[in-house]
Formats: sequence, structure tokens, C-alpha cells
Amino acid sequence: MDIIEWVILGIMQGFLEWLPVSSSGQLSIYLSTVSGVSAAEAVRAAFFLHLGTAAAGAVIVEDYLASAIKSLFKGGSPGTELAVATIVSAPLGFAIIKFVVPAATASSSFRVVVGLGLLVTAVAVLLPKEGHGGVGLREAIIAGLAQGIAALPGISRSGLTIAAQLWAGARSEEAVRFSILMGVIATGIAGVYYAVSEGVANDPASAVGALSAFFGGLASGWLMVKVSRHYSALKTLVALAILAEAVALLVPG
Repeated sequence: MDIIEWVILGIMQGFLEWLPVSSSGQLSIYLSTVSGVSAAEAVRAAFFLHLGTAAAGAVIVEDYLASAIKSLFKGGSPGTELAVATIVSAPLGFAIIKFVVPAATASSSFRVVVGLGLLVTAVAVLLPKEGHGGVGLREAIIAGLAQGIAALPGISRSGLTIAAQLWAGARSEEAVRFSILMGVIATGIAGVYYAVSEGVANDPASAVGALSAFFGGLASGWLMVKVSRHYSALKTLVALAILAEAVALLVPG
């Protein structure tokens, strides 16, 4: 891919990352259908660009992240919850990235796989009602499991982790903020993995893509924080949009 393609992908990945729409799934479908890039290469590029969005997330929740780091050494919140969520999600997410994702991208039915993932995302976004509490260990464990599962193609990490916390009883503002906090660690690790192990960073143009993803991620992250109080009102529109795309991918022809 040339530098222009990397810039376009970076902006797309960044802006979609913190929205509950599966940024990696969207990029994979775009690249494999519009640009003619193989599904495997599309997924590698999408995950690599998480480096930019992870940095953007760190800026968006800077104070929350600093508080988490400080409290981690004291055994307090939100550091303990972040550590628990990461410990729960990391093995599951890595196993999916290592074994399931390569098998999915090698399949001739990759579009169907992404379509099913989007269908799961739509249902997950739509169903939970907003709670009234904060994020404790119970919410962190459930969100961690959701984050690990979200490594599957087409499933939105943001959408699933927010939905999991709402289901567990958290307020939307707290769920969105903690989802971004979790994402800084999870997407950063995923980006480093694909940069090093998959060799995506060997392409100098990919660095420009990551920078574009950073600025796109700032825009979407701040947007999600702003609308978090109204998330329950907006989730129906988001779910219907994802559902329409899922049907388009699942219906032959």
C-alpha cells in the first residue's frame, strides 16, 4: 500500500476505533473489497494502526490513566480494575489473534465471518439498559471477557465492552471512559504485536498511517466522551446501522 492509502486507512481506523462499530472489521472489508488487498493483510494493517489510536486514547483519558497507574501500586481504583480487566482479556484475546484470526482471514467466507461479528455487535449494543453504578471488580471482569472476545473479526471492542459494563450495572459515562482506558492497553499491545511479529512496521508509510490514526482517534474518542451521557438514546441508531451492514455482508450477491 502507498502512503495515500495508509493515510486514508489511518483516518478511518482512528475515527472508528472508539465508536461501537468495529473499526478493524470495517477496514478489513474496505481493504479486501475496495482496494483488493487480501483479508490477512487487511487485518494486519488494521491491528497495526491501533498504535495510533492507543496513543490517542491515552491523551483523551490522560487524567484517568494517570490515576490508574498511581492507584495500581496502592491497590486502589481504578488501577486494580484496569489490571484485572487486562489480565482477564489478554490470554483470550491473544489466543484469538494467534489462532482464530489467521484461520478466519484465510477462509473464503471471511465476509460472512465479519458479518456475523457485526450482527453480534448490533445485538450487544442494543440490548443492555444503562445502570446506575460505577466500575468495580465485577464490571472489570465482565468487561475484560468482552474485550478478549472482541478480538474476533467484526466484533466491536468498544461496543462490546461498553455493553458488558452497562449489563453489569455501570453508568454509560463510566462505561465509556473505562472502555477507552482498557483500550489504551489492549490496542497498544495489539499494535506492537503486529508491528513486530507481523512485520507491518517494515513499511515506512505505515508510520504515517499510525499518525493519521492518532488524530482520527482523538476526534472519535472526544466525541464518545461528549455523547456518553446520551449513549442509551444513540445506541439504537448505531445498532440499526451495524445490523444493516451485517445483513449486506451475510446476504449472497
